[in-house]
Amino acid sequence: MTEDVIYLYTYESAVPVAISFTVGEDGGVFILYEGFNVDTEQDIKDFFEEFSVEVETITK
Repeated sequence: MTEDVIYLYTYESAVPVAISFTVGEDGGVFILYEGFNVDTEQDIKDFFEEFSVEVETITK
């Protein structure tokens, strides 16, 4: 891993879960926040706007 990353998992019937990984650290940190609106990709981008992060959608 060459840079910090946050993976955000969204579900239809559950709270979103974020897992944060930091360069040089072992493991990750789970973040649960019921007030996080993830209805659209734009909602997610708006939430992280002040943190200057890049939001990329990955679907499987």
